[in-house]
Amino acid sequence: MILVGNKLDLKDAREISTEEGKMLTKSEALFFMETSALDSSNVTTAFETAVKEMYKTSFIG
Repeated sequence: MILVGNKLDLKDAREISTEEGKMLTKSEALFFMETSALDSSNVTTAFETAVKEMYKTSFIG
């Protein structure tokens, strides 16, 4: 599973900090990544990572 945080470019407009996101994903065994819809930073990577993880888990069970 993946948790994607938005507003990479707007640190003051976030609901939770990067540190809080990382702590949550660590405790829940998730992958964490931050994106920016404004400048498209990591958006493609987030989708690619999500698809790769879904593909991997669909063949493990």
